[in-house]
Amino acid sequence: MKSNTVCRFCVLSLFLLINFTFFSCTNGKKSAEVTKSESIEIVNAKGCVYSDYEGFKGYDFVEGTNRLPFRIFVPENISDKTYPLLLYIHGMGSIGSDNKKPLELSARFGKSEFQKKHSCIVLVPQCSKCKRWVKSDNWSYPLTFCETPTVPMDLLMKLIEKIIAEYPVDTSRIYVGGPSMGGFATWDLLCRLPDKFAAAFPLCGGADLNMASKIRNVPIWCFHGAKDPTVSVKFSRDMVKALKDVGGNPKYTEYPEAGHNVWDITLNYDPLFDWLFYQTRK
Repeated sequence: MKSNTVCRFCVLSLFLLINFTFFSCTNGKKSAEVTKSESIEIVNAKGCVYSDYEGFKGYDFVEGTNRLPFRIFVPENISDKTYPLLLYIHGMGSIGSDNKKPLELSARFGKSEFQKKHSCIVLVPQCSKCKRWVKSDNWSYPLTFCETPTVPMDLLMKLIEKIIAEYPVDTSRIYVGGPSMGGFATWDLLCRLPDKFAAAFPLCGGADLNMASKIRNVPIWCFHGAKDPTVSVKFSRDMVKALKDVGGNPKYTEYPEAGHNVWDITLNYDPLFDWLFYQTRK
């Protein structure tokens, strides 16, 4: 009798433990294990379930114990044609795991005004607080390219391939850009995948000058503030020069009175995106 009671207690305890663990992992929401009808099955999303925000769906890209939250916007009434892919990489101000902060600057790309002119799929990943897109020593000058990508950068490259494989992406029109840490990440990603992108727009970032020859054929429009106290304008000036020295033809805009924040004006600069979406990878 005593043995049966102990056994029943063990079974009950195990049942409660399993249910508590499930509830804790899903934060009281439904599991993110997706059904066949949910397109995000392509990236094996697990973890939290994020509410739609400004037309952007939110998911996690998971590999082992590593997780990369991301948002994706897909045009309404998507047809059989392919669409450009715009990858926006955020800066330090948007690190975290809420999968929402990066949209403060990038949600504009899903707005009807933007989509009417430049219909595209938009991908917005988020780097966690304890990690960085690029390995660096406070991004001090000069920067040295690291052959081994950081965990977030590695996950991002794999996520890009998944998105290309499962969404109607025009692979000749993949664009990348972002500010500050995202500017460094833009340069870094170009150096790792020089044949992937049709064009790029790094803002107030920097790269290893020795990598210029590797990316000289990529159309690049670089932006920086002359009075940037956070990331020296020397990063952009010298990289632009290095590209020209090896036969590249980068565009460069330097704001004479601007500090580090050049994203507010640049991300609202229509000529940038008219130029960007005109580019096609040869």
